[in-house]
Amino acid sequence: MESVGALIELQFCIPVQQRNRLHASTAGHEREEFAKLERLNPDSSAVHGLVAEALDGEGKTLEAIEEVKTALRLTPKEPNLNFVLGHLYWEAEKWDEAVAAFQAELVIQPNDAVAIAYLGDSALKRGDNQRCTAQSRCRLGPP
Repeated sequence: MESVGALIELQFCIPVQQRNRLHASTAGHEREEFAKLERLNPDSSAVHGLVAEALDGEGKTLEAIEEVKTALRLTPKEPNLNFVLGHLYWEAEKWDEAVAAFQAELVIQPNDAVAIAYLGDSALKRGDNQRCTAQSRCRLGPP
Protein backbone atom coordinates (compact mmCIF):
# COMPACT_ATOMS: atom_id res chain seq x y z
CA MET A 1 0.00 0.00 0.00
CA GLU A 2 1.19 3.50 -0.80
CA SER A 3 2.17 5.83 1.97
CA VAL A 4 0.94 9.36 1.36
CA GLY A 5 2.22 10.19 4.82
CA ALA A 6 5.74 9.29 3.75
CA LEU A 7 5.44 11.51 0.69
CA ILE A 8 4.13 14.37 2.81
CA GLU A 9 6.92 13.90 5.36
CA LEU A 10 9.49 13.84 2.55
CA GLN A 11 8.51 17.34 1.50
CA PHE A 12 9.67 18.62 4.89
CA CYS A 13 13.17 17.21 4.24
CA ILE A 14 13.62 19.61 1.32
CA PRO A 15 14.44 23.19 2.38
CA VAL A 16 11.59 25.65 1.75
CA GLN A 17 13.59 27.81 -0.67
CA GLN A 18 14.52 24.76 -2.72
CA ARG A 19 10.88 23.60 -2.80
CA ASN A 20 9.77 27.06 -3.92
CA ARG A 21 12.35 27.05 -6.73
CA LEU A 22 11.23 23.56 -7.72
CA HIS A 23 7.58 24.66 -7.81
CA ALA A 24 8.44 27.77 -9.81
CA SER A 25 10.60 25.92 -12.34
CA THR A 26 8.19 23.03 -12.88
CA ALA A 27 4.77 24.65 -12.43
CA GLY A 28 3.84 24.39 -16.12
CA HIS A 29 5.03 20.83 -16.56
CA GLU A 30 4.07 19.59 -13.13
CA ARG A 31 0.34 19.62 -13.78
CA GLU A 32 0.79 17.76 -17.08
CA GLU A 33 2.85 15.06 -15.39
CA PHE A 34 0.32 14.65 -12.60
CA ALA A 35 -2.47 14.41 -15.15
CA LYS A 36 -0.57 11.53 -16.79
CA LEU A 37 -0.16 9.82 -13.42
CA GLU A 38 -3.87 10.24 -12.70
CA ARG A 39 -4.74 8.62 -16.03
CA LEU A 40 -2.39 5.70 -15.33
CA ASN A 41 -3.62 5.15 -11.79
CA PRO A 42 -6.79 7.12 -10.98
CA ASP A 43 -7.22 5.26 -7.68
CA SER A 44 -3.84 6.26 -6.30
CA SER A 45 -4.13 8.13 -3.05
CA ALA A 46 -0.48 9.17 -3.36
CA VAL A 47 -1.06 10.75 -6.77
CA HIS A 48 -4.01 12.74 -5.43
CA GLY A 49 -1.83 13.86 -2.51
CA LEU A 50 0.90 15.05 -4.87
CA VAL A 51 -1.62 16.83 -7.07
CA ALA A 52 -3.00 18.55 -3.97
CA GLU A 53 0.48 19.72 -3.01
CA ALA A 54 1.08 21.08 -6.52
CA LEU A 55 -2.27 22.88 -6.55
CA ASP A 56 -1.62 24.38 -3.13
CA GLY A 57 1.78 25.55 -4.37
CA GLU A 58 -0.01 27.32 -7.21
CA GLY A 59 -2.36 29.01 -4.72
CA LYS A 60 -5.31 26.82 -5.72
CA THR A 61 -6.25 25.87 -2.18
CA LEU A 62 -9.88 24.94 -2.86
CA GLU A 63 -8.86 22.61 -5.69
CA ALA A 64 -6.17 21.11 -3.45
CA ILE A 65 -8.84 20.43 -0.81
CA GLU A 66 -10.85 18.40 -3.33
CA GLU A 67 -7.78 16.33 -4.23
CA VAL A 68 -7.08 15.55 -0.57
CA LYS A 69 -10.73 14.61 -0.05
CA THR A 70 -10.40 12.19 -2.98
CA ALA A 71 -7.24 10.72 -1.43
CA LEU A 72 -9.10 10.31 1.87
CA ARG A 73 -11.96 8.46 0.15
CA LEU A 74 -9.37 6.03 -1.22
CA THR A 75 -7.36 5.64 2.02
CA PRO A 76 -9.43 7.03 4.92
CA LYS A 77 -7.04 5.88 7.66
CA GLU A 78 -3.85 7.14 6.01
CA PRO A 79 -1.82 9.10 8.60
CA ASN A 80 -1.31 12.79 7.81
CA LEU A 81 -4.00 13.10 5.12
CA ASN A 82 -6.54 14.60 7.53
CA PHE A 83 -3.80 16.90 8.80
CA VAL A 84 -3.08 18.09 5.25
CA LEU A 85 -6.82 18.62 4.71
CA GLY A 86 -7.06 20.52 7.98
CA HIS A 87 -4.09 22.68 7.07
CA LEU A 88 -5.64 23.52 3.69
CA TYR A 89 -8.89 24.47 5.41
CA TRP A 90 -6.83 26.50 7.90
CA GLU A 91 -5.17 28.35 4.99
CA ALA A 92 -8.64 29.01 3.53
CA GLU A 93 -9.86 30.20 6.97
CA LYS A 94 -12.60 27.55 7.03
CA TRP A 95 -12.34 27.01 10.77
CA ASP A 96 -15.17 24.49 11.31
CA GLU A 97 -13.82 22.25 8.56
CA ALA A 98 -10.26 22.65 9.85
CA VAL A 99 -11.33 21.64 13.36
CA ALA A 100 -13.12 18.54 12.02
CA ALA A 101 -10.11 17.52 9.91
CA PHE A 102 -7.62 17.96 12.76
CA GLN A 103 -9.91 15.98 15.08
CA ALA A 104 -10.07 13.20 12.48
CA GLU A 105 -6.26 13.18 12.32
CA LEU A 106 -6.08 12.82 16.10
CA VAL A 107 -8.26 9.71 15.91
CA ILE A 108 -5.58 8.16 13.71
CA GLN A 109 -2.56 9.74 15.44
CA PRO A 110 -3.65 10.78 18.94
CA ASN A 111 -0.25 12.18 19.92
CA ASP A 112 0.31 14.42 16.89
CA ALA A 113 1.42 17.61 18.62
CA VAL A 114 1.26 19.70 15.45
CA ALA A 115 -2.33 18.61 14.76
CA ILE A 116 -3.20 19.44 18.37
CA ALA A 117 -1.67 22.91 18.00
CA TYR A 118 -3.47 23.62 14.72
CA LEU A 119 -6.70 22.27 16.17
CA GLY A 120 -6.43 24.65 19.10
CA ASP A 121 -5.63 27.58 16.83
CA SER A 122 -8.52 26.75 14.48
CA ALA A 123 -10.93 26.35 17.37
CA LEU A 124 -9.92 29.72 18.81
CA LYS A 125 -10.24 31.39 15.40
CA ARG A 126 -13.74 30.00 14.96
CA GLY A 127 -14.67 31.59 18.28
CA ASP A 128 -14.24 28.82 20.84
CA ASN A 129 -13.06 30.27 24.11
CA GLN A 130 -12.12 26.88 25.52
CA ARG A 131 -8.45 26.23 26.08
CA CYS A 132 -7.01 23.46 23.97
CA THR A 133 -4.23 21.49 25.59
CA ALA A 134 -2.43 18.26 24.84
CA GLN A 135 -4.09 16.78 27.93
CA SER A 136 -7.61 17.48 26.65
CA ARG A 137 -6.71 16.23 23.15
CA CYS A 138 -8.79 19.13 21.87
CA ARG A 139 -12.03 17.15 21.85
CA LEU A 140 -14.08 20.24 21.13
CA GLY A 141 -17.69 20.16 20.06
CA PRO A 142 -19.38 22.17 17.34
CA PRO A 143 -19.47 25.95 17.74
